[in-house]
Amino acid sequence: MGLIRKDKNIKGMVLDRVDTTLWHWVTAFNMRTPYMERKNIHCFANPHGNRTIEVIRSLVYRCTPLRMAMWDERLFVAPSEWPEEFSSIKSFGLKEAPSPYEVACAILVAPEVGSRFWGFKKFEGEGKAVAHWWLAGMPVEAIQKLLGQKKGRWVSLMENYFSALVKSRKFKLWALGSNPVPACPNRITAQILQRALQGEARRGNVTRGERNAWERFWAHPYISTQIKTGVRRCPIERTLYRPGVVWPSVEDKLEWVYKEGGNQKELRKTIEWLESRVYKRPKWLVPLKFPKQDILAL
Repeated sequence: MGLIRKDKNIKGMVLDRVDTTLWHWVTAFNMRTPYMERKNIHCFANPHGNRTIEVIRSLVYRCTPLRMAMWDERLFVAPSEWPEEFSSIKSFGLKEAPSPYEVACAILVAPEVGSRFWGFKKFEGEGKAVAHWWLAGMPVEAIQKLLGQKKGRWVSLMENYFSALVKSRKFKLWALGSNPVPACPNRITAQILQRALQGEARRGNVTRGERNAWERFWAHPYISTQIKTGVRRCPIERTLYRPGVVWPSVEDKLEWVYKEGGNQKELRKTIEWLESRVYKRPKWLVPLKFPKQDILAL
């Protein structure tokens, strides 16, 4: 999970030499998304994870945009729709683009841990960081503050990233969301597509037969026409490779926040600390609030 590095407080941070994942950031903010709870993911299980989280927290408290984003109830909640400025049809080349939540479940954490599942070339830089943080619910205003650039620059960075992303055939097939069976003439092609749609990486070297089958599949008129026009002929539900990697809605997040648990108690302390020490709040902030605790009469 890359950093948006234009803010002066981020320059030279130790995180430049540390690999951070979405799990580290969520944990550092005293939260646990549905996927983390379902898969029992913990980042405090080793010294490296502990140190990474400590560095993240130090950075957050030094960097105002990150601190305000942490306080915002929208953080780690996928946006409900693409921004008006963002031409999703042009970037994805589709008439029915996947929702931000669907894309978040596909790319914020790769379907296969430690593998290059999507097959696209390494894409680093601001575009990837901006796109991933936007999908993870960071308010646009905080992103713009971190970039330190003119309004609207974040949109072009996101579009550049997604334009590069759709060059991956696997991602393009997933984003299309159309039933591929009519273009499967044999068992080899069916197995390749099953692995792709289920988020399974190829084990071992690719055979010549598999490579030829993959090329024939993409040359099939049923597929090539849909890719060219951006219109899916047989819509199917897109695979949610990691459902709950972020919350699908603010209501779902608040339902978790208001539960009684260790993480919720630590999060409450953090929010109370912010409420008592931040006197000037940005207009865009939608602060996360806890219900007042009842005082029991003795």
